[in-house]
Amino acid sequence: TWGAQVVKSLFGYAVFLLAMGYLLEKLVTQRIAGLQAGAERIAKGNYATQLVADSTDEIGRLAEAFNRMADGVQSREQTLSKLSQAVEQSPESIVITDLQGNIEYVNSCFVENTGYSFEQALGQNPRILQSGITPLATYESMWTALKAGKGWQGEFINQRKDGSVYIEFAIIAPIRQPDGQISNYLAVKQDITEKKRIGRELDAHRHHLEQLVACRTAELSEARQRADEANLAKSDFLANMSHEIRTPLNAINGMAYLIRREGLPPEQMARLAKLEISGKHLLETINAVLDLSKIEAGKMVLEQTDFELDKVIETVFSMSADRAASKQLQLLTNLSSTPLHLNGDQTRLQQALLN
Repeated sequence: TWGAQVVKSLFGYAVFLLAMGYLLEKLVTQRIAGLQAGAERIAKGNYATQLVADSTDEIGRLAEAFNRMADGVQSREQTLSKLSQAVEQSPESIVITDLQGNIEYVNSCFVENTGYSFEQALGQNPRILQSGITPLATYESMWTALKAGKGWQGEFINQRKDGSVYIEFAIIAPIRQPDGQISNYLAVKQDITEKKRIGRELDAHRHHLEQLVACRTAELSEARQRADEANLAKSDFLANMSHEIRTPLNAINGMAYLIRREGLPPEQMARLAKLEISGKHLLETINAVLDLSKIEAGKMVLEQTDFELDKVIETVFSMSADRAASKQLQLLTNLSSTPLHLNGDQTRLQQALLN
């Protein structure tokens, strides 16, 4: 009887322990299954759903670690996504190759510029773009720099898939891993075909303009030479003409002087005086014509001498009186507020008043 009770008690304890073990196992299994499901969501890129970390035991701490890992992976993926979009949407062709030059990546701009699709370019060597026009020295210089771990930049004359030729300016640099080892090469290339065409047109226009300027300069030089020769001929003509006129005019003035010495009636003496004054004025006019050529040559110099203003006015009146009288005009002067003793060019002043 006592033994039966002991057996029953032991059996009850065993059932209780089994039940507790089953419940604990089911609870742990459920929590582990939750961790497994969370890890699978993270692996698929679903970082929004956080694992429930409702305890501080090992499973709870493991759930918190999964959540932190998901946040870190999400942040890095967002950064990588931005970089990937920037590269893919770049307006320049971007090519990534391995160390042997085999293409591992090209962006959309490369596809648009070359006509090769991503699938067609993948695994190919960039030499599929070679046109045969780019100098071999360009490729030698590029590989020398890259193999030395340095960047390189230069121009390629390449050929598209359709056979058309275009010019690219490329910047190529090695990609280094954290340990410093070079794993890939990155090329950023710009299509400068249109820029080159515009540059050639500008050079042609500039060359044409230089030719026009040189031709116009020669024409102007020739025209200036002809003008100088014409001015010289004019000066010679004026000098000869003035000599031919001044010779008889001086004779006339000399004869008038001799007649005055012999004496004449007052009326004739007055007329002789006007003749002398007019002769002198004509001589001064001839000198003024010569001065005109001096002015054009920039060699005109005004005299600086003392003279009496009233004598200049008297001469002007004497030479202009007959013309004024013929027009029924009366000449009047008023020198009350004007200084009579002046310094300057008397001949030029007299010419100005007569004109």
